[in-house]
Amino acid sequence: MKNDFTVLIVSSVWWSAITRAALEFIESGVTVHAICPQGHSLHCLDGIESFSRYPYFAAPGVLTEAVTRIRPDLIVPADDRVVLALHQAHAEADPTTEAGRLCRETIDTNR
Repeated sequence: MKNDFTVLIVSSVWWSAITRAALEFIESGVTVHAICPQGHSLHCLDGIESFSRYPYFAAPGVLTEAVTRIRPDLIVPADDRVVLALHQAHAEADPTTEAGRLCRETIDTNR
């Protein structure tokens, strides 16, 4: 059963616990997108809508782009590095632009 809810899972580490959470989302009919390192166990799941590689440099900019492109209902940060990058993305997003406002609003609703 497919629904209209979209989740963006972001991981900067190879911990497998988030893969289990992603599987639960997929089995519930949620659309799941992932940003994670190459070789992460999330890549083993068939139901992930799209993958992006986690950028260890310039992560806030990449996260801003992903949030504005995907427009997730929920962002699931898998580790502290991602939480910090989301805070930086929020701080750096320009509220005078549509993309900046969308990024800030999306991150704000996920706090």
